[in-house]
Order: sequence, then structure tokens, then C-alpha cells
Amino acid sequence: MGFSMATLQLEKLNQQIADLRAEQAAALTAYRQQVAAHVADIDRQIARLHMQHSAIEPDFGLTDRERMIIRCLINGVIRGDDIAAALGISERTVRTHLTNIYQKTELPNKTALTLNYKEWWA
Repeated sequence: MGFSMATLQLEKLNQQIADLRAEQAAALTAYRQQVAAHVADIDRQIARLHMQHSAIEPDFGLTDRERMIIRCLINGVIRGDDIAAALGISERTVRTHLTNIYQKTELPNKTALTLNYKEWWA
């Protein structure tokens, strides 16, 4: 009877070890899934930040008045005399501001300004 009792105890011990190993494997799988989900979330956040960053206006050092002129362009006020009237300045001053804006932004014309700033200021 001693031999069979020792065999039963050994089988019970082996089963406990097998159960613990199965529990360990399940815990490791769950942990890996959590890590993978967390990494995927971080990747989404990074992608969102990249998208936001690409849509942010570069720092051209524009003045408030130059920004007002760009806002006029975005809002469809395109002609120099209409911009001048909207802002209460002369048409010559509008042309001067536009020249400064073109130099600072390295954008060639009103169309390019409008397209870029619509994206940056969206």
C-alpha cells in the first residue's frame, strides 16, 4: 500500500505542477495581449500627433495684420481694394503686407497662401 500511496501523491504533485504551468502560460498570454494592446494604443497616439503636427502652421513670424490679410483671403476677400476696405488700410499697404507674407512664407501667390493656410488653420 505504501507504493501505491506514494504513486498517488506523485501523480497529485505532477497534476498540481501541470495546473500551475497552465496558469502561468495563461497569465503570460494575457500579459502579452495587454502589452500588444498598449503598444497599439501608443502607435495610434503617435500617428494622431504626427497628423496634428503636419497640420500646424510653421512659424513664419507673421504679424497680426499679415494674419488678418490671410484670413481675408481664406474668407474669399481676394481683391486688394476689398481687403483694404475690410481692414481700413490702403491698397498699397495691403500690397506691402502681401509682399512681406510671400517673402516670409516662401509661398508665391494668394492661391498658395489660401490653400496652405486653410490646411494649417483648419
